[in-house]
Amino acid sequence: MEIFGPVAAYVYVLEFQKRGLPRVHFLIILKSGSKILSPEAFNRIVSAELSDESENPHLFSVVVKQMMHGPCGILNPKNVCTKKNGKCKNHYPKEFCPVTT
Repeated sequence: MEIFGPVAAYVYVLEFQKRGLPRVHFLIILKSGSKILSPEAFNRIVSAELSDESENPHLFSVVVKQMMHGPCGILNPKNVCTKKNGKCKNHYPKEFCPVTT
């Protein structure tokens, strides 16, 4: 199945994080004429959202705990990413951006 279009080449690496969750990095090179060249084309393929907490509370809690940043800064000064000035060293929270760039 070629979800993104005809594939010219690909490579991937599977790694296990310290918390035990697997993560995979993919590099997919599409054939000419199938490359994703605009934010609109990218948005038709890629999206991210949290599962419904009431429908799947376990999955929701795992994602929020293991895969999301924060709270930090003023909200949680003891978080490891909070610097002495009370700000996150990773510059969170970031402003919401309604469009893909």
